[in-house]
Amino acid sequence: MNDDWDQPPVAQGPQWAPAAAPDDDEYVAVGGEGRWLKRVTVVLVLVLLLGIASVGGALLWVRRQIDPPGEPGANTALSVPDGATSSEIGDMLELEGVITDARLWRYWVSWQDRGPFQAGDYVLQENLSFGEAADVLDAGPAQPESERFTVPEGLWLPEIIDQVMIELPRLDRRKLELALDDPSLRWSQMPAEATTLEGLLFPETFEIFEEADELAVLQRMAEEFAAVAVAADLEGAAVELGRTPYELVIIASLIELEAKVPEDQAKISRVIHNRLAVGQPIGIDATYLYHFQERGRVLTESDLAVDSPFNSRDRLGLPPTPIGAPGRGALEAAAHPVEGPWLYYVLADAEGHHFFTESYDEFLEQKAKSQAEGLF
Repeated sequence: MNDDWDQPPVAQGPQWAPAAAPDDDEYVAVGGEGRWLKRVTVVLVLVLLLGIASVGGALLWVRRQIDPPGEPGANTALSVPDGATSSEIGDMLELEGVITDARLWRYWVSWQDRGPFQAGDYVLQENLSFGEAADVLDAGPAQPESERFTVPEGLWLPEIIDQVMIELPRLDRRKLELALDDPSLRWSQMPAEATTLEGLLFPETFEIFEEADELAVLQRMAEEFAAVAVAADLEGAAVELGRTPYELVIIASLIELEAKVPEDQAKISRVIHNRLAVGQPIGIDATYLYHFQERGRVLTESDLAVDSPFNSRDRLGLPPTPIGAPGRGALEAAAHPVEGPWLYYVLADAEGHHFFTESYDEFLEQKAKSQAEGLF
């Protein structure tokens, strides 16, 4: 018998024994590093979200400055002085409530490559976007309200004043008459002894600013006359014709009063030039009407014998001044008469055409015929 059966049986398999407890200074807290990293991550995410929110808020603020909410407000006038920079204009826009932030405007106009803007008067609205304000400025200054007036051809100077007052009743007649003496109205080719603007205020339809005063109205007419005189080459034609430019204006005024249809103007011009060339009185009745300042006057024998420089039957040469305001066609005709031998003309039909001849007998024959037909 084996003595080993007297011993407790020995357990088979792995043997387990309690581990010895570590010393206190060797203790490590399991999972502490993970919790710290988590806290840092949360903080970074919060900072990032706050940064994004701040940037988003700033962008929203910038956007609201550039394009504010709400509709445009009331109109506001803005006067941009000469030399004003885009930044200075921005200050004015902010002051008038057109835009919200002038500092941001400075960067915006540079970024968008807008400007420079013209000096002048503008009408904008309050609460505009930068783009809307820049569009108004890009369009240029607002033009003042304008008004039109018309002066017909052939009027005498007092009649021109009457017509201007009818067309522009806001003007002061006395100021208008006094303005006629202003040196700025004198044509450069006026002789020194000429004292009247007769024939030198161009008859035309004009458009002027509503605030134009009496002198400005007359200056507009005088400037137009000077421009038309250049276009007609009065100075060059005067040299060729042996006349002064002022004499051509006198001839043009005669043509304006005599011609009834445009196609007769250059022919009447030739008759006048021919008569002057041969030393024959021009014999135009319109000069007498100008002397008496009476339209439609039936001239008597005593009228025709009046002692006046405007007596064109007894005196040789031209009258001393124009006898009305010639239009463009008459000025062209005076400077550029057609070629022809004519010395006489007389009304030939109801449409206003004249009969032209170099024969005095033919003239008398046509005159009798025209009278018989009741043309005059």
